[in-house]
Amino acid sequence: MVVVVVIVVIVVVVKFQLDRVHLQEVKRSSYDHTKKCADQLLLLGQTDRAVQLLLETSADNPSYYCDSLKACLVTTITSSGPSQSTIKLVATNMIANGKLAEGVQLLCLIDKAADACRYLQTYGEWNRAAWLAKVRLNPSESSDVLKRWAEHLCSPQVNHKSKAILVLLSLGCFYRVGEMLHSMRQFDRAALFIEACLKYGVMEANETSNILYKDHFCPTGTSLT
Repeated sequence: MVVVVVIVVIVVVVKFQLDRVHLQEVKRSSYDHTKKCADQLLLLGQTDRAVQLLLETSADNPSYYCDSLKACLVTTITSSGPSQSTIKLVATNMIANGKLAEGVQLLCLIDKAADACRYLQTYGEWNRAAWLAKVRLNPSESSDVLKRWAEHLCSPQVNHKSKAILVLLSLGCFYRVGEMLHSMRQFDRAALFIEACLKYGVMEANETSNILYKDHFCPTGTSLT
């Protein structure tokens, strides 16, 4: 059931982002605005529309040549063989030389969005990585990206455990949420959360749920099982 919910959420997120870009397109009034729309469309995999926007760049614009070349690249790209290796090499070189956004776009063009997410996370762009994971990756790959984000949020350097809990909730990692609440000494909240999960069938009673629950709501020596 959790997997089905995750898939539905991903579909809804992608549709929402596409609708959002469409609204931005309608309102665009400058080159920078158009470029932003094209960049978003490339990340979302909407290459045909992205090419149309790239080709709208006027000849007197300093970016005309680059945008024209990018449009040609997007229309002729293939996701296998020597071209993929070359593009991946160029993308990693771009990222290493400070062109993170451009490198990520190239990786997405050859269906390497998972690699793109890892690079974004490596360079501290955690929110962008999460967004890209939700709109381009399958549920399993997206889950891996978001779990790494949750681990980062829990690290001593960041210590945003409340936000990490929200990320884990979105993934259906209910046992982990209970454990985190317990580790934050929010014992009552952890017990109530476990109770609700058990009640609605999204969690099965086991040793972990017993430990998180029984000390607060069960008499001594009893358990949920």
